[in-house]
Amino acid sequence: MAWYIVKRLLQTVPLLVGIATILFFVMHLAPGDPVEMYLRKQHRTLVTGKAPPSQLEQAIRHKYGLDRPLPVQYGMWLGNLARGDLGESISNRRPVTRLIAETLPYTLQLTVLALILGAILGITMGILSAVKQHSLLDRAVTVSSVTLYCVPEFWLAVMFILVFAINLGWFPLSQTRSLDYGLLPTTGKIADRLWHLVLPVSVLALSSAAGTARYMRNQLAGVLREEFVTAARARGLPESRVVLRHALRNAAMPIVTIYGLQLPFLVGGAAVVETIFAWPGMGAMAVAAVGDRDYPVIMATSMMAALLVVTGNLLADVLYAVVDPRVSLHGNRTP
Repeated sequence: MAWYIVKRLLQTVPLLVGIATILFFVMHLAPGDPVEMYLRKQHRTLVTGKAPPSQLEQAIRHKYGLDRPLPVQYGMWLGNLARGDLGESISNRRPVTRLIAETLPYTLQLTVLALILGAILGITMGILSAVKQHSLLDRAVTVSSVTLYCVPEFWLAVMFILVFAINLGWFPLSQTRSLDYGLLPTTGKIADRLWHLVLPVSVLALSSAAGTARYMRNQLAGVLREEFVTAARARGLPESRVVLRHALRNAAMPIVTIYGLQLPFLVGGAAVVETIFAWPGMGAMAVAAVGDRDYPVIMATSMMAALLVVTGNLLADVLYAVVDPRVSLHGNRTP
């Protein structure tokens, strides 16, 4: 298995280089100038018309290599990327690696918790719906899951703020901790952090659970009609054992594949949720970088998203082989 993982990782290198190439040139063809955005942010007046640009603008362009031909910029950026150098943020004047190191833990808090809670809730709803087909519970799960699947995450986040934060006052509006966080004991600090996590994690978890419930319901409902399930029931096995030990294992294989690919989509949804809840994560930083045309930050966060997609694909393949021993890691069924 280790050699298979290494081989798959080596195969992703050309893919990531292709993604980086397309991303770089598309980014530089987009309207907007990062230097102009930075100077406007600093409340400076740009010299326009036929007059020469200011010395500050020239210095900034030279520092970030923006005064060089585009192919030269691409070669410099790709070489730095290969060495793990993501450059310096134009708007913040700080290394991008340090910015990501500061914001990524906050994003992981949201996505990992949302992934776990979404899986538990979605799989549970799917199982109950499949076992109780055509019942009132099945209809309720179907309607709620389809509704949550269609509702945009930003709208759901705004509704949660209006209902649970503003009207009921149960949870904070935004941020990661309270103003008196430093005065709280250890248990109080943990409770305060969890209290601030409830709303953003709930939005992401419900969005994730909606699709999982529908997939789980459809897959399990089909497996429950298979002959081997009928044979298990004929042997007098309890229904719970038939569902959990026989049917669920076969129905869970497509779900494993879906969850292996869901991590990058959760990160994308986290960008919206982080912006609405003022959560200092990598997604909110990427959204702000787009507004500032901060090329180094946009390129770094986009490449991390591409890396998550590749990792999700690899994780899905490995988990699929773990769930179904008949499937080898080479993609074939073992005899």
